[in-house]
Amino acid sequence: MQYEFLRWPAVQRATQVSRSTAWRLERDGQFPPRRQLSPNAVGWLRSDVEAWVNSRQKASLVGLPIDGANK
Repeated sequence: MQYEFLRWPAVQRATQVSRSTAWRLERDGQFPPRRQLSPNAVGWLRSDVEAWVNSRQKASLVGLPIDGANK
């Protein structure tokens, strides 16, 4: 079995969360754990990140103001 690891920039693009939010969620067991790739590098399993993204509930845009309307 071959694993594909993502570095932080790719994880951030896929999840749209900040580094501090990812760290906090990971600490609380709500975000995929990072894996030590070398003494100075960490990565996340692509399959873990994809599963996390797919588990998020889609936000509803119904009723949200557009371009500052309804303020």
